Amino acid sequence: TAGLQNRTWGFESLRPCQSLGTRGTGRVMGVETKKMANTLAAAGDFGDRIRSWPERIKGFYSDVRTEMKKVTAPSFKEVQATTAVVVITVFLFAFYFWFVDNTVGRGVTSLIQYLTHR
Repeated sequence: TAGLQNRTWGFESLRPCQSLGTRGTGRVMGVETKKMANTLAAAGDFGDRIRSWPERIKGFYSDVRTEMKKVTAPSFKEVQATTAVVVITVFLFAFYFWFVDNTVGRGVTSLIQYLTHR
């Protein structure tokens, strides 16, 4: 078990938001992690959560606005290509399930006829 305790699974820690202690690299937490820690610390008791509610809503909408600026609409050719893939896939699955359903249905019918005519 001593070997398992020293295993790092390819990462510095299995809990990246936690302090790495004396053997760590001294790397600073990311900005998003700090925001989350500050939000959790600010929401200490019920009164603090009520007072910080407008700020949290403003922060949420600010984050939504920032993320929506990163969104791009697909081009007409991309829409055509993905639609064609979906339509072809639907037909392939329909044929596959029709084939399997008929095969199993005929097998069950044959089995029932064999067992009842005995």
